Amino acid sequence: IEPGTVTKIATASLTVPKLSRPTKATLSVELSDEQGKIDNRWDYWIFPAVPDAEKPGITVVSSLDAACLKKLLGGSRVVLVGRKPFPARSTSFQMGLAGRPRYNHATVIARHPLADRFPHDGYCDWQFYKMLDGASAVLFAKMDDVEMDDVFDPILEVVSSYKNIRKQAALFEWRVGAGRLLVCTLNLRQSDPAAAYLRHCILDYASGDKFRPRTKIEPHRLAKILKLDPPKLEKTSKTDEAFDERGQLPKKKK
Repeated sequence: IEPGTVTKIATASLTVPKLSRPTKATLSVELSDEQGKIDNRWDYWIFPAVPDAEKPGITVVSSLDAACLKKLLGGSRVVLVGRKPFPARSTSFQMGLAGRPRYNHATVIARHPLADRFPHDGYCDWQFYKMLDGASAVLFAKMDDVEMDDVFDPILEVVSSYKNIRKQAALFEWRVGAGRLLVCTLNLRQSDPAAAYLRHCILDYASGDKFRPRTKIEPHRLAKILKLDPPKLEKTSKTDEAFDERGQLPKKKK
């Protein structure tokens, strides 16, 4: 082969097997002749088809509002697919180079019951390309005078440059009052097999017994971020009050 020319040598074809769970596969190719050999390999992630269906008992929203906060206070489970109303920074699959301070430099996936359902090696490899490119990550800076450092507990962290350190998360969860909130700011398009499977994992996890966020944010802090008035709580009855009128405490005479 003359230098600078491209010649088609062979065509490789394969049949993707039907799988019940996602799998990482590797395609390896080797060429050899009397002068030596060259080889290469490519990683692929294969995902089974999953139904695009909501799970009962979960409220899925694209932004948080007063109605969501009310549901959380009542003990509901809410999944936010999006970033609103949180401040966020855009993400790309290509990490920053040469120490440029305004780019992100890495991703870290924590050991977590949700993350264990999705194939990864502790960071976002090519299976996250479409989900991460053109998406966003919540910026855990001070939000409307609300400190956020103590509630930064990411499942998927986006790591900034050491020259401009920002705490960022593309997937995290909180306990809010009696409720539970899960936030994902990745692109979860149904047309992307990896994203469709991750969305399925998120909803399945959020509806199950393992959805027990260890980090708690007080409702009034979240209300301030949402630019809402602090939620009003119902008055607690005294322990010696009863529904039976005959069991009520006597009213004091004025």
